[in-house]
Amino acid sequence: MANNNFRTRAKEIEALLKRRHDECVKVFIVGAYDIHKGIIQNYYSNSGKGLRRITGRAANSWQVVIDKKPPNISAAIFSAGVPYANQSRQKVIAPTKSKFLVIPVGAALTSAGAQRFPGDANGRGSIAQAERELGSRQKAAKPYSKRLKRTGSPLQWIKKGSDTWLVMAKKGISFSGLTKDDRLMFVLKKKVTIKANTRGLMPYVLGKTNALFRKLQEVS
Repeated sequence: MANNNFRTRAKEIEALLKRRHDECVKVFIVGAYDIHKGIIQNYYSNSGKGLRRITGRAANSWQVVIDKKPPNISAAIFSAGVPYANQSRQKVIAPTKSKFLVIPVGAALTSAGAQRFPGDANGRGSIAQAERELGSRQKAAKPYSKRLKRTGSPLQWIKKGSDTWLVMAKKGISFSGLTKDDRLMFVLKKKVTIKANTRGLMPYVLGKTNALFRKLQEVS
C-alpha cells in the first residue's frame, strides 16, 4: 500500500512539474515575441507621414529564433542590420554629387516602405523615372528650368523655405497611393538631420528581459 501511495504521489509531482515547465516555456516564447514587437513599434514604427516615415526594411530585418533543446530553451532577437538605418546617434546627411537629397514619400513608396522609383544603380534619376511612368501618355517632359520646374511634366515643384522643395503629382494624374488631398511624392532637401531614434533601444530590451525573468520566477 505504501509503494502504491508513493508511486501515485510521484506521478502527481511529475505531472505538476511538467505543467509548470510547459507554462514557463509558453510565457518565455510569448515574452520573446513581445520584446520583438516592442522593438519594432517603439523604434522602427512606420506611423506618421512624409519625412517621419521609416522604411520597412529596417523593421523587417529584426527576427526571433526560438531554440528548443529539452529541457532547455533559448531565444535570440536580432537584426542583420540595414546600412543606412543606424539611428543610435544623431547625424546630418547632405548630398555629395547633387544640389538636393531626393527623399521619396507618399505614393513614391509602397505600403512596405520600398521605393517605387529607385532610379539607376546609383540611386539617381528617381524623379525622372516617376515622370516617365506617370506621364507616359503625355507629351515628353521638357528639361529643368533654373527654378526646378518643368513644363508638360505630370509633377509640379513647390518651394518651401530656403532649402526645401516639394514634388507633387498634378491634379488629374492617377497612380497607386495618390489621393485627392495627398499628392506629395518627393521632398528635395539640402540636408537632413536623422535623430537618434534607437538610442534607448538596449535599455528598453534589458528592462523587458528582466521583467520576463521575474514573471518566469513567479510561474515556477
